[in-house]
Amino acid sequence: MAGGRSGYGAHADGPAGFGAGSAWGASGFDPFGPGARTQHARLNVSLEQSWRGAKVNVRVGTKDIALRVPERMADGTVIRLKGDGVNGLQEGDELLIELSVEPNEAYALGEDGDLRATVEAAPWQAVLGGEAIVRLPDGGQVKLRIPPDFPAGKQLRIPGKGLRRNDGGYGDILFDVAIAVPPNPSQEERELYRKLAERCSFKAGIKPRARS
Repeated sequence: MAGGRSGYGAHADGPAGFGAGSAWGASGFDPFGPGARTQHARLNVSLEQSWRGAKVNVRVGTKDIALRVPERMADGTVIRLKGDGVNGLQEGDELLIELSVEPNEAYALGEDGDLRATVEAAPWQAVLGGEAIVRLPDGGQVKLRIPPDFPAGKQLRIPGKGLRRNDGGYGDILFDVAIAVPPNPSQEERELYRKLAERCSFKAGIKPRARS
């Protein structure tokens, strides 16, 4: 087996791609230290790959092998690869590969398998209720129901659609709701806002702090 990071890289068969310089962590340690029987490395995967599952081509020494990443594996999950003499590892050796799941432009990683995102809702949806179309990490879409009289600071939840939890179950997808004012309102819309302002008793001001 070759020593150093140059002999150990990975790339994916999907469009995300991997390179030898970025697939394994930047700590600079040599996973193939002298006399090591159990070796450690880190593999970067996208959230989409983690959520759907993926086959990643990993270079172990001079061998390219297809590593299967099971679906919905969380950040920090360790995959054990046992040596068989033909997969780049000697018989009796093992490689512990820690997954590093990278968040995307919509979803952040929460605690213990949870995923977090923000949904924008119009002011009238917060009062009257409504629906929002949200895209899941695998590209699928679901309708998210916004209940009437939805209070600021409350979250919406899709249970069991996150990544794997430590106890073997699955985390949730949690959505913060941000009230968004549509840009460039028409004259008619401005008139509706004006009528609402005249009839509503709400007064803008400092929000009281929650007492601990």
